[in-house]
Amino acid sequence: MSRAWQNGKNMSCARNIFNRVLGTFFVVGLGACTKPAPETATAAAPTSNVRLGIQPNEKEADLEAFTRELSEVTGLKIEIVVTKDYEELVTKFKDGTVDFGFFSPVNFISAEKDAGAKVLLKKVYDKSEFYYSALVVRADSKVKTVADVKSKKVAFVDPKSTSGYLYPLVMFKKAAFSVKDVQAEFSGTHDEAVKAVAEGRVDAAAVWADEPKTNEGAWTNYQEKNPGTKFRVIAWSDPIPNDAFAVRSAFYEDQPNIVFKVMEGLIGMSDLQNSALKAVFDTNKMTTATSRHYDSVRAVLEAQKEMQP
Repeated sequence: MSRAWQNGKNMSCARNIFNRVLGTFFVVGLGACTKPAPETATAAAPTSNVRLGIQPNEKEADLEAFTRELSEVTGLKIEIVVTKDYEELVTKFKDGTVDFGFFSPVNFISAEKDAGAKVLLKKVYDKSEFYYSALVVRADSKVKTVADVKSKKVAFVDPKSTSGYLYPLVMFKKAAFSVKDVQAEFSGTHDEAVKAVAEGRVDAAAVWADEPKTNEGAWTNYQEKNPGTKFRVIAWSDPIPNDAFAVRSAFYEDQPNIVFKVMEGLIGMSDLQNSALKAVFDTNKMTTATSRHYDSVRAVLEAQKEMQP
């Protein structure tokens, strides 16, 4: 799957973006900080390690290369923390166990509300700032429409997964039923949800997808490794804003230079050939983001409160 971004040609451009964006963050986002920290020996000392949390659906086999590459471009010691589920990443933000994290849109909103997370960047796929949720079945399945999913076994990813749980609820609502009307199970990752469909353990799975015209998503990698298995998408969601990269508010205030380096490093990795950014997060580029970019997800969350099991 090819994914790219048109924002910024080089590190100089990225640096100009950072100067403007970080300037806005510190003036507006940190209203409590009315006086800038003096550039003297009394300023907070740089941390020796940067702890970056990721959700369990990322490809753990590539994390070593990603860690090494980000360390090289930032000059920082990067430590990756893989959480057992989406909620644990929010908890680790709240207790200070990790400093930065990649969040699904819904999980970012939870982290922002409960742990003071501040979004810095977001992923961009194939020049798009959005992705989708898809309901996937085996190609030979008798399930043809969303309505046919009622009473069937359905694999979701995680209660905090945007494409793997929340947005499918909207599809169910439009088909006049709710998640209470299916036999739901949580697989933990998108890959495992697809695998459950392939092996016939569930009738359908809710997973992430690229734009409908590509007919690609979480099932594509499984098909490439198991060419005899074919899938069919029975429904696509409305567009979903891409995953967020956020920082703990306390770290943001105490270590602005470190925050700058990490942001600059991730955008800089976008310009490297064969970057580990693509291998781990399936994205070639990162771009700056603000909390308002996720307003549409907040609206869906509000609309779906009554549909929770």
